[in-house]
Amino acid sequence: MQEKFRSLKPEHKYFTFADLFSGGALAKHVGVFTYFRTVETNDLFLEALNHAEDSCDPNDGLCQNLARYSTTSLVDRKHYQAERDGGAEVESSSGKEGGGSDEAPAIVKGVSQDEENEDESSSSESDEPEYSADSSFDDNGETWHGGMRTGAGRKRKVDWKTEWLIYNCYVRCGFRLEEMEVFFGVSDSLVSDIVYAWANLLNDAFKYIFPTPTRSQMLGAYPESVIRKFGEAKIFMLMDATEIQAEIASMKLFNSALFSTYKHNSTIKWLTGTDPIGTSWDDAIPKGHPGGASDMVMTIVSEILEQVPPGMAVEVDKGFLIDNLCAMVGVICIRPEKRLNGQVQQSATSTALTQKVGKTRIPIEQSNGQMKQSTRFFNSPISILQF
Repeated sequence: MQEKFRSLKPEHKYFTFADLFSGGALAKHVGVFTYFRTVETNDLFLEALNHAEDSCDPNDGLCQNLARYSTTSLVDRKHYQAERDGGAEVESSSGKEGGGSDEAPAIVKGVSQDEENEDESSSSESDEPEYSADSSFDDNGETWHGGMRTGAGRKRKVDWKTEWLIYNCYVRCGFRLEEMEVFFGVSDSLVSDIVYAWANLLNDAFKYIFPTPTRSQMLGAYPESVIRKFGEAKIFMLMDATEIQAEIASMKLFNSALFSTYKHNSTIKWLTGTDPIGTSWDDAIPKGHPGGASDMVMTIVSEILEQVPPGMAVEVDKGFLIDNLCAMVGVICIRPEKRLNGQVQQSATSTALTQKVGKTRIPIEQSNGQMKQSTRFFNSPISILQF
C-alpha cells in the first residue's frame, strides 16, 4: 500500500484531500486510503461531522477548530476527560501544561509550535488545494475554545479535510511518521497532534451516531435464524474479548500486567459487544485493559452488563465465567458448558447448546476480525507511549 501511494505522488507536490476527487492522483483508490469507497461519501461524512449547531458558524465548524494536543494544557485535558466520563469538574490549577497521556479536547485551544516553525516554502511549492487551509481561521487569526473566540492564533498548515486524509493514512493504512512527512509535507509531531485530535473527535461523535439500542429497537432488527435456533428472541448482546499486541515494557511491573497467557505476549485487551446481527455501538466497546486482566475483571470494571435490559440475555463463549455477575443484574447468561474433569463426552443437550452458540456468535467474531483487517494500526504492536 505504501508503494502504491508513493508511485501516485507527483513530484514537488504534497497530497491533499482534493486529490481524492476526479482527476486527482488518488481518485481511483479512495476506498484504499480512506474508510469510505467514494470521495462523495467522505465529503458528506465530514460535512456532517463538522456541523455544530449553536456553537460554530456554518463556515467555521467543529472539525475546522480541532485542538492541538501539544498546546493543550493538562488542566484542559482533565476537564475534557471529566466531562466525557460524566464525573465531577476538575479543579483548575495554574501553570500546569502538557505532559501525561490525558486525552486532548476536541475543540481548538491553539496551534502547535510545530506548525508555527514549519517551512513556509514547502506549502508554496504545492498547488492550492480545493479546501483552503485558511478556512479554519478568520482574517484576524482568531481561534475557538469550547465554541467561543479566544484571541489571536496562527493559520493551519493543512486544511481540515486533508487532516482527515492524514488520519486515515496513519490509522487505516498504517503509514509510518516518516512517510507521512514525505507525502503531506508535515512533521511527525504535527501528525501526532492531528491523529490525537481526530481520534478524540470521532470517539465523541460516535457516541451520538451509535447510541445504545433499546429493547424494542433490538427486537425490530432481530435475525430470524437466531429465533429458529433458540426458539425465542432474548439475546441482546454477543460479548467477546479481543487482544492487540503491544510493545514489551522494560519495567517488570508493567510487563507482568501486559503479559497475556493466551497470546503469550504483551497485549492490550478489550471487551467487545455487538447485537445478534453484528452491529456494535459506542458503549459496547469499553476502555482497554492490560493483557493480564481476566474477562471477569474487565466485565466488572466496565459495567458492560448494565446495558442489557433485565430479562434479556448475553451470549459468551466457554471462557467467560460471568454467570454470577449476570445473575446479580438480572441478565441471562448463555454460555456453553465446559467438559468436566474425567468426562469423555458431553451430553446431547450440552453439545446442542455449544453448536447453537457457535453458529450465532459468528457476527462478533467477524466484527473483531474486520476491525483488525480494515485498520492496519491494530496489526502492529501498540507503542508503550500510547497507553
